[in-house]
This record gives sequence, structure tokens and C-alpha cells, in this order.
Amino acid sequence: MILRRAKISDSKLFFILRNQSDTRKYSINKNKIPHEKHVRWYELNYKKKNNFFFVIVYKNKDTGYLRLEKKQKFYYVSICVSKHSRKFNVAFKTLISLSRYIKKNKILIAEVDLKNIPSINLFIKSGFKVKMLKKNNLIMIKKI
Repeated sequence: MILRRAKISDSKLFFILRNQSDTRKYSINKNKIPHEKHVRWYELNYKKKNNFFFVIVYKNKDTGYLRLEKKQKFYYVSICVSKHSRKFNVAFKTLISLSRYIKKNKILIAEVDLKNIPSINLFIKSGFKVKMLKKNNLIMIKKI
């Protein structure tokens, strides 16, 4: 498993993964995202200096994405792996490898739907701690 910096051309991969029904089920925004809206969002956020977009490559295939969005002094984590690669611990290996890409003493935040038990377990296994409940989501934190 490797992480590579995403390119503008990877927008399609992010779009496809984000709009999978099993991904939308536990997303904060559960609605299907129209392609035109996604393209505008991707281009705008991709260019921001403090945002990091990665493609997760497993067995020479682009199989997921990892996004880090800086808000104030925190990095919000968004990760999505194709359902065909989930059984290989790809998301776990990706989250563990983050310390190679982020400076020390940074705080990562993940917001996870309370019903998304596999993701909650993933983040806990990756060293995140439950900080608080926000509506129907857990706010989880990890210091690098």
C-alpha cells in the first residue's frame, strides 16, 4: 500500500468513491453529489495550500483516497476505500502511515457517524480517541 499525492485528474476517482451508496450511507452529507458540483469543489479545495489530497494505491490499483483539510490548527481526516479493498486493512495502514506526511505535534480530527461501527473501530485501532458527540457523529482525535 502506498500513498501518492493526488492530481487534478484524480477528481473522477474521488467522485466515484464518494458517491458509492455504502459510502453515502455514513457520510455527513448523505446525498449523491452531482458531478459538476464535485468538480468545482475538488478544484477549489485541491488548490488550497493547507489541504492534502492523496490516492491510496494497493496492488498497483488506485483503491481509495485520503484527504486532510486544515481548519484552524487541526487537520480533518476523510478516508474512503473501495469496498473490494476493505478486507485488506488498507484504511488502517493508510492512517498509521500518516505520521510520515504530517509534522509532529499536529492534531487530526475525524467525524464519524455513530452507526458506522467499522469506521469507529478503524479510527480507534489507528490511535484516535473519542472526544465528544456531535449530533449523530463521534468526534475522534489523534495527536501526531
